[in-house]
Amino acid sequence: MPQQLLGRRLGTARASPGRARWLAGTLLGLTIVLLALSLVIGFTGGETWNVVFAFIPVAIAFAVVGALVAARTGNNLGWLLLGTGRGPLSCW
Repeated sequence: MPQQLLGRRLGTARASPGRARWLAGTLLGLTIVLLALSLVIGFTGGETWNVVFAFIPVAIAFAVVGALVAARTGNNLGWLLLGTGRGPLSCW
């Protein structure tokens, strides 16, 4: 059985480095846009500055580090960090 087919069957096949880099950059951009929109929604909804701004720097830091790790090394931890950066958006 060819190695490539075996990798696909076991779920260990990886995307090409260019595709992974593109996906990580796209998800990072989407995360930053959604975080900016959450700021706007929070302020128009009457929330205080502390409540709206508290999680933004941490979420951006997780997303940036995750995108860099995922794009450069292809490590799964980078994808988890990138997903964690988007986590607060689901709670808003």
